[in-house]
Amino acid sequence: MAWTMHWYDNVHTIVLFTVEKNSTWNDFHDAMNRYAQELENTTKKIDVIIDDRFGLPSGSSLPHLKVQMKKLEKFENFGLIVSVSRPTTMSFLLNIIEMSSKFFGIAMKKGVMVKTMHEAIKLIEISRTQAQ
Repeated sequence: MAWTMHWYDNVHTIVLFTVEKNSTWNDFHDAMNRYAQELENTTKKIDVIIDDRFGLPSGSSLPHLKVQMKKLEKFENFGLIVSVSRPTTMSFLLNIIEMSSKFFGIAMKKGVMVKTMHEAIKLIEISRTQAQ
């Protein structure tokens, strides 16, 4: 699989997806479907870190983001999705998300892009503290 899934923590509240080179949109959908299955199997909030050093698959991302975000936001325990990306990938993704929000009404309130894994963990910790 081009999106390898592991639990980042022992209590299974943070999923880590590692994206391999040449991943496809089908790989993205498979990964988000696995995340949705985990959400369905528990009441615990589950956050996600996507470690993507290679950038988006070719083709338009808007329809893919729309389908998955609409599915995931139905879950009460849908957590923060943090993408660890290269700065060029990150700025492109932020533009895509902004456009998606305007054109499709996708609220990516739970999506964040950062440069390092340390930043990703810190944001999740802050999000969890604020939720208490």
